[in-house]
Amino acid sequence: MEQIVRECFPNAILVTDRFHVMKNVLEDLLAIRTRCKTAIKKKILDKEKAAKER
Repeated sequence: MEQIVRECFPNAILVTDRFHVMKNVLEDLLAIRTRCKTAIKKKILDKEKAAKER
């Protein structure tokens, strides 16, 4: 997309849109938190299962 802008609007100044940058950061952070939470829950369930087998 950047290449298209540079070709169509050669005098344009590219700026960073802070809203969308933060939106993407927060979405990625939420994905990481979800993976970590799932991994922790899995470990707890595995430990509970092992304890029941004993």
